[in-house]
Amino acid sequence: MALTEQKLTEDKKVELLCEVSPEDFEKAVQRAYLRENKRIQLPGFRKGKATRQMIERRFGENFFYEDAANDLLQDLYDDAIKSCDYELVERAPEVKINKMNKEEGMTVTFTVPLRPEVTVKQYKGVSAVKDVPEVTEEEITAELTRYQKNAARVLDIDDRPAALDDEVIIDFDGYVDGKAFEGGKAENHKLLLGSHSFIDNFEDQIVGHSIGDEFDVNVTFPEDYSEKTLAGKPAVFKCKLHGIRYEELPELDDELAKDVSEFDTLDELKDDIKNTILKRKEDRANTEFENALMDKIIEDMEGDIHPALIEEAIDNELDQFAYSLQYQGIDMDTYFKYTGLNKDYLRQSVRPTAEKKVKVSLALEAIARAEKLEVTAEDIENEYEKQAKQYQMEVDKLKELLPEKLMKADLLRSKALDFVRDNGVVEAKPEEE
Repeated sequence: MALTEQKLTEDKKVELLCEVSPEDFEKAVQRAYLRENKRIQLPGFRKGKATRQMIERRFGENFFYEDAANDLLQDLYDDAIKSCDYELVERAPEVKINKMNKEEGMTVTFTVPLRPEVTVKQYKGVSAVKDVPEVTEEEITAELTRYQKNAARVLDIDDRPAALDDEVIIDFDGYVDGKAFEGGKAENHKLLLGSHSFIDNFEDQIVGHSIGDEFDVNVTFPEDYSEKTLAGKPAVFKCKLHGIRYEELPELDDELAKDVSEFDTLDELKDDIKNTILKRKEDRANTEFENALMDKIIEDMEGDIHPALIEEAIDNELDQFAYSLQYQGIDMDTYFKYTGLNKDYLRQSVRPTAEKKVKVSLALEAIARAEKLEVTAEDIENEYEKQAKQYQMEVDKLKELLPEKLMKADLLRSKALDFVRDNGVVEAKPEEE
């Protein structure tokens, strides 16, 4: 199977002529026979027992041709797209089977719209507000506290009552109007006092109790509580305290720095924390600046965008959303069941984001053409190695998943975005009233 010819038409489409050899076509016909034979019954034979020759004699030699073609078309189209020299709207092909027989195999013409070329009126000297990041002492202290907590010792306490910041282990059984309610009971539950993870002043009423104590906690559910049958109602929780734990934080000193990092002193660790936070904020500020510049650039962009491009971008958004759900152990059907939403609603909700991404992509391609930006073979290879390391996979495997043509297009858009940012003008940030 191969792309044998590609021709640009006057109406901004590309005709891709593809051929399937007689041998490959015969294999596809045989696969179609094996797949469809189960449902075919000839007089005198049970279902699935008639030979291919018998079926073709009765119904014609081309009986399995359509199924064979359907089996071949997707792979044939995918291979043609990879080999094509043009940028196409891949989602919208017209398909014409020119010939299909055992002697000559199959030839197909895919007619595909060219990816549109838009006109960008202004992309140099575009202005937008850019944040000037600063790192506060509070942010550094918060990060140091995280290091302390990670290095903390957890001590079991048995010589004093529970206090704020202790972790307690309790049983509780909740009642409203004298009746137990669903979800109001637990055993050996761990609760950090002062976390405010329980309703009302539940945690405050545990403070002062000792291991072995049994006591009542009286609370009132919030008026806006999610379970409407409990909202606004007083409740009594019968509790028993089984254990008290306390997290002992290490001192903020050079020893802690040595234990939790590659640095010998606390000052060096603080400097590294500051630089890390600053780099993160600068990256975010650059991204927001780039987005603001591109918002202005695409406002005056001219050109027709093929609807299939938008639909393809929507598909990509939904695929990413499905992947994020899968990472949480949820599939789309389960998500729809519990949210009451459906796929059509989801498609419409992501459409604005998808449309903007398409416009930005086309605008960057136009800028790359206007500035004659280029991507070298070395650029491509370096990016493959970088991404392979990032995703922990072999370079050759990544090249199978992300063909060089797509990698080159991504890098070209990235260079165009760098050009826009480097030629952007930073506006003064409006003073707060």
